[in-house]
Amino acid sequence: NEGSGEPVEEADAAGRAAQNEGLPSGSLRIQGRAEDRINAKINGVYVPLAGGFEGLPAFEKKDAAPRRLFLFYAPERKRWKVSDKLGDPKGGFAYVKVSGAAGPPVDLPDDVRWHLWDGKQTGYNKDESVRCALVAGGGKAPEALAGHSQEASAVSSASSSSSGSEADGGGESDSGDSASSGDAGAAKRRAAGGEAVDLVG
Repeated sequence: NEGSGEPVEEADAAGRAAQNEGLPSGSLRIQGRAEDRINAKINGVYVPLAGGFEGLPAFEKKDAAPRRLFLFYAPERKRWKVSDKLGDPKGGFAYVKVSGAAGPPVDLPDDVRWHLWDGKQTGYNKDESVRCALVAGGGKAPEALAGHSQEASAVSSASSSSSGSEADGGGESDSGDSASSGDAGAAKRRAAGGEAVDLVG
């Protein structure tokens, strides 16, 4: 069966299964950002934060040293965002628009795409390759995530082309290369309802 792809597929599946061991139920993987592009650091596994953030599920990137990365829902802009500051009111590194108080941004319709910060000159742009998927928990979201329906809305090409100027307040700094101010410990405490929580490392 050489050349059929089956051994490679089996090896890939075995590798993914090994990588999933020890991850909390409901962990997500963001993938697809080309490694040679700005903000490729969003690629990786995100584990659920105990208590979520502002009543909704939230995630922290596993092994994100030296800077922590978070995936959270920003209801004021109806989007899931990746940022180095939980609840960041600015643009962050990436976002995907959805409608309603959605569960994790997995299994999105084909016309809903992630937008990534490509720098000051071009702002946010669609990246057709970026996807988010569940990697642990047998393909089901944990109880904490159940009940949040995923209703994604298509982002029109008109809003996509202007997303750099409208994205989370406009006037973005190059958030791909600068650290957000703020106490990471405070973000951790806020995410856990006031208690410090250590994540699986």
